[in-house]
Amino acid sequence: MKKLLCSILLLVLLTGCVVTKNISLATDDLRNMRSKTIAVVSRDNSNMALKTPLHAAMLGGALVYFDMIRQGNNIVRDNNIEDPSILMAKKLRDDLAKYYNLKIISDLEPKKVSTYNVNKISDLYRGVADYVIDVRTLNWELSYVAMDISNYAIVYSSQLKLIDVANSKVIAENLCSFRPYNKYRKDTILADDAKILKQELVGASDVCSKLLKDTSLGLSNSSIKGNEQ
Repeated sequence: MKKLLCSILLLVLLTGCVVTKNISLATDDLRNMRSKTIAVVSRDNSNMALKTPLHAAMLGGALVYFDMIRQGNNIVRDNNIEDPSILMAKKLRDDLAKYYNLKIISDLEPKKVSTYNVNKISDLYRGVADYVIDVRTLNWELSYVAMDISNYAIVYSSQLKLIDVANSKVIAENLCSFRPYNKYRKDTILADDAKILKQELVGASDVCSKLLKDTSLGLSNSSIKGNEQ
């Protein structure tokens, strides 16, 4: 109970107070990355929320957030849903490895990281990989549509950090927020083991991955051509 209450407080803080710097990979960092190693920071699923018209009518408060997260996490557990940040991190890792000739370190003992402190993350991965991709979900939510309360849509936001482990330094950082236009009745989006919900979340991870590639990681088409010359 105490852990879940702390998680609820963290969710409220993250959705309103996360400060993200817009840092793009510098030319020197790009040169230094070539032929090095890269890994993905492993985290547990973030708490997912389900927001219904009833929750909105109750005008917030700890008990409302508690119930939103409880119901959201039940959907994740019952339908074996993967946090989109995991998909994003792997996609971005693979693209970086392809274009900068990095070796992927994937045969690690899966150690779950709970800290967001760059120095502590670097300490955990020092001697394991030269660089780590840390993508964390700030908010993932299945929410009723304000002007059409019989339908639901997803809300998703995440933060990327690419960390130079040896120097405990963030060399790329950005934020992605995604709210698609697709909307469905609740029973439809959760039918067949939440098949449509999973598709929507994969779509969110695809869009955010492309945004972060283009804006922060030097992987837009023009920059790739320039780097390959």
